[in-house]
Amino acid sequence: GIIGLSDPDFMSAYDAERLLAIKKEVLATGEQKRFDFRSDGVNGIIYFDILLRPIFATDEKTVIGIRGSGMNITQRKTAELESLKLTQELQRVLTLSNTSAWEQDLNLVYTRLLNPNPNLRVEDMIGKTDNDVLHPDDAAKYVSLKKHVLTTGEALQLNDTATIGGKLYYYDIQLDPLYDEDGETIIGLIGASTDITERIQTMQDLVFQSHIISHIAESIHLVQVETGNIVYTNPRFE
Repeated sequence: GIIGLSDPDFMSAYDAERLLAIKKEVLATGEQKRFDFRSDGVNGIIYFDILLRPIFATDEKTVIGIRGSGMNITQRKTAELESLKLTQELQRVLTLSNTSAWEQDLNLVYTRLLNPNPNLRVEDMIGKTDNDVLHPDDAAKYVSLKKHVLTTGEALQLNDTATIGGKLYYYDIQLDPLYDEDGETIIGLIGASTDITERIQTMQDLVFQSHIISHIAESIHLVQVETGNIVYTNPRFE
């Protein structure tokens, strides 16, 4: 057992040093501490949920010791870290593809959001609805579409626009119902939107340039220099 031993007697020097520092803080301040603690032991990495409480003398002011408890949370912590890793990898993919992804509940309140538009912040959208964060015209449009998904269970894919931060954006949007673990009851909505503004603007520029070229071809008879000499005549008008 460990009765009569101190942390350095049965822990690695690194673990003991970190844990002793926290225990000394509890002794000095008289305030309890609860924290996750990672131990790199001989049997591998183990995570603990540790609670340290000060023990007071009869005057209820003088700290005379520490009462502690610890729970092995390795399985839970490993799952959390793996989930965090997957989220970070997804975030990188979304960023590279100019895509936002989100979840909303049955009241269309945002519950999760990754890689939003640069003019929007995650902390400003979580717990809010489209009516709170979008232009009124855009909010009415998207709320109607999302309610259709929740009501019918039918996914929607569309190209549409939204004015955010005073700028018009074009999006390729996918809206899907979000089901419970049994896959039977709709509990919300999951969506993704890819910013295609640059692509649309490039296409618009090409169409505009095409119109200019077409107009020149149909309307210009000849080209003159300052001397008045004809240097070019459109063959269509010869």
